[in-house]
Amino acid sequence: MRKTMSVLAPHEPGKPDLRDTMSISLSRGQDRNEVAVAIGPTRAGFYGSFQELGTKHHGAQPFARPAFDRNIEAGLQILAASIWRELAARGISRAATSDAGITGGPGGSTL
Repeated sequence: MRKTMSVLAPHEPGKPDLRDTMSISLSRGQDRNEVAVAIGPTRAGFYGSFQELGTKHHGAQPFARPAFDRNIEAGLQILAASIWRELAARGISRAATSDAGITGGPGGSTL
């Protein structure tokens, strides 16, 4: 998704260029079981939201939402596989989760 954002971001000669500011960052919640992922411009690309949404003086040039739309399915598959690996590492099997009403897995219908 980050790479697609970089490709779709508006580009002008000179530095800093919005394309060069795309990053991925992780943060944990208070109980350490929550994780948030942020993908997009760093502080150096603070003006990215103005490009994405537009202003009264400048029309929108979306790059983040189209990147999200193009990559959401692959992203969800990666996330689901990661969650199942973590559960397996903790000794939780798919059979046990099916008994508890949690079915699926990578490519499955529910989690």
